[in-house]
Amino acid sequence: MRTDIVFIDNFQIRLTPTCPDLTGLTVSGVTATTANTSWNDMSGSGATGYEYAITTSPTPPTSGTATTSTFYAASSLLPQTVYYLHVRSSCGGGLFGNWASTSFTTTCLPITSIPWLENFDSLTTGTNIFPSCWGYTNVTSTWSISTSPTAYSGANSLRRTWGTDGWAFTPTFSLTAGTSYTFSYYVRTNDTTVGYDITVGVGTSQTSTGMTTTLSTVTGYQNPAWTLVTHQFTPTVSGDYSFGVHVVADFAPNGINFDNFELKLTPSTPPACTTGLTATINTSCGNFPTTLSWAAESTATGYYVTIGTTSGASNIANATPVVGTSYTFNGNYNTQYFWKVVPYNTIGSATGCVEQSFTTAINGCYCVSVPTSNGGLGITNAIIGSNPYVIADVTYADNTATPNIINSGANANIQLTFSTGYSYDINIWIDFNNDYDFDDAGELVKTGIASTITSPNTVDASFTMPLTAPSSVLS
Repeated sequence: MRTDIVFIDNFQIRLTPTCPDLTGLTVSGVTATTANTSWNDMSGSGATGYEYAITTSPTPPTSGTATTSTFYAASSLLPQTVYYLHVRSSCGGGLFGNWASTSFTTTCLPITSIPWLENFDSLTTGTNIFPSCWGYTNVTSTWSISTSPTAYSGANSLRRTWGTDGWAFTPTFSLTAGTSYTFSYYVRTNDTTVGYDITVGVGTSQTSTGMTTTLSTVTGYQNPAWTLVTHQFTPTVSGDYSFGVHVVADFAPNGINFDNFELKLTPSTPPACTTGLTATINTSCGNFPTTLSWAAESTATGYYVTIGTTSGASNIANATPVVGTSYTFNGNYNTQYFWKVVPYNTIGSATGCVEQSFTTAINGCYCVSVPTSNGGLGITNAIIGSNPYVIADVTYADNTATPNIINSGANANIQLTFSTGYSYDINIWIDFNNDYDFDDAGELVKTGIASTITSPNTVDASFTMPLTAPSSVLS
């Protein structure tokens, strides 16, 4: 029998075997540092395993980590980072399916440092702009960072306008069960139209359904002055929580603004006395505003300010509550003032706070007249008593250098020539007590007269000097 003969039969042409492309790529349970990933089982289509990679690039890598599982629990990820999951089937012998890719973004780490404050001043103005790690929804209208109206602090505030429906969610905070926290913000409307419904909630996710605890609900809110809103929250379970504010309105209201969101521990004791107490006076004009300022006390919700003209007195301000860290008032010139600041919170007031004092500048001043325009040539001539004054085309003229002697009970001759082409009401005041203002009773000595549109026209503004007028130099 010959053994060198070979027989060949059944020739076929087939496609080169391929490895199946992956399907069902899913990412779930994303946190700041972890994510659960999974994909479909492709073993029925010839796959014997898989390669996966998690990168920050949308371009698949040249190779990945081999596995026979259909899931992978990613860890040690960076917070607030966009990642790409790439997975492909492996069929052995260096044969692979095409890469399948999907993206996901890790969340923010919960804030653990409290107290926390956000006043939006680090942001640029614009629509739907929020600080890092905030969340929001818009059903109707949008959120915006705005410089109008004037913010409670700094330049910016968070705003919604007109017909509106939307949530704003703070970053998440790591809160401890049984600990009381105080969440607060400032709010104001842009007009006196009633119409904003405001709900404040707290929960474990930055969604409307995640706000499982309602802290307050207000219907038809309006107040065009910045107002502090405060809520206390004590979680029953330790975890990560976000606070949310929901604003709803019809078309009528034209704006609502929020500023200075804050979270801090609810105090368990009264605050301590504050430090850094400073009185800033006007060194030229003692009757001009004086600003009292002090350092913030961390557990205080406000400060009682007391001012008097003798030690222990309160004839200027009597425990006036102040939310900020400054208070401004107009005093008299060359006068000593005594003042005290007492921080307070929901538990009580500080004790033992020391009274301060300061003395205003020796001289007083009248307020500066700063009109921006005058009609026509303005008042071109004035006669007071027997003294004539020719007035140039200016917005303000000071003629106190030429005194006029007018006795009590005598007629004060006042003739004013208007060259304006408009009609103006005319009032005349005299500072009888020389306190550098015209606010005291009896200092308005002439009213109820007016010029006409004729140009020029002279108005007789004469009056009788009151019998009670003091014998002194008056302005």
